[in-house]
Amino acid sequence: MDSYATQQKKEKALIAAGAVALVLLVLMVLFIYSRGPYTRPDEIGIPVVRTPKQMVITADVQLSAKAAVVWDMRRKKVVYEKNQDEVMPLASLAKLMTALTASELLPENSTVRITRSNLLNNEEKDELLPNETWKAQNLLALTLLSSSNAGAKAVASAAGAFLPRNTAIDPRVAFLQNLNTQAVKLGMNSTHFFNESGLDVDKTQSGAYGTAKDVAILMDYIIRNHPELLEPTTNDRLLIPSEIVTHNVKNTNIAIENIPGALGSKTGYTDLAQGNLAVAFSPGLEGPYIAVVLGSTYEGRFTDIDQLIDATINATRK
Repeated sequence: MDSYATQQKKEKALIAAGAVALVLLVLMVLFIYSRGPYTRPDEIGIPVVRTPKQMVITADVQLSAKAAVVWDMRRKKVVYEKNQDEVMPLASLAKLMTALTASELLPENSTVRITRSNLLNNEEKDELLPNETWKAQNLLALTLLSSSNAGAKAVASAAGAFLPRNTAIDPRVAFLQNLNTQAVKLGMNSTHFFNESGLDVDKTQSGAYGTAKDVAILMDYIIRNHPELLEPTTNDRLLIPSEIVTHNVKNTNIAIENIPGALGSKTGYTDLAQGNLAVAFSPGLEGPYIAVVLGSTYEGRFTDIDQLIDATINATRK
């Protein structure tokens, strides 16, 4: 058994060690806070993710479009707007929702057959063939790239068959109902679809209506969750095969190669809508951003988007 003196020495040593540890802890805290409240991530092997600047586009942009928006995907914030909440005809921008909804309904490796009813009143350059069978992903790529109305109608009918429905309801009708349900779920509260293509129903009614901001929200969701849908639209031209023939498909966005860091795009044009265009881009280390113009002219939509992209890039440099 230790003597009383030995025991006292041990207790003093423990107290001294505790005091030293306390001093070291205080010094460490003072060191950390002298450098700021956070340790730099690159000092402990974590890649640096810099906080984006609170960027807002203030340039005097002269657009032909009646409505426009630039959406910052990282901050989920509008950084430029012109009548962003005005409800307008969407034209073929509606095919973005059609492609998204069909991709989520159709089982993997699904095929879609082009019927003669899909081709009624079809005046398209992609020349889809009656009874032509497609892998769904290839037909969706063609539909978005060439803005095929027949392709949109075919995938709508095929995907609608997988919805829970009364058998008396046509699959395409069920699909259209689902488009509007999904739009609400995504927060596109001003958007409504009357058909899957956006083609004008008649001289006074468009096939789909929505706002520039709603289109940006839709593009944002697709890029985050199904970027493969938009990847084909970053090309000027693609060879896309069906089961019987390969189609040489030209992008309706004739300016796609001028978009820096293009992530996807979709054009739209009808008599009622005039020129629409939505693009997603990520220039350099900034972005990604989404720019949308509605109610421009056939040529003006491309120059409008160019202006918005230039203004976005310039704003990030300030």
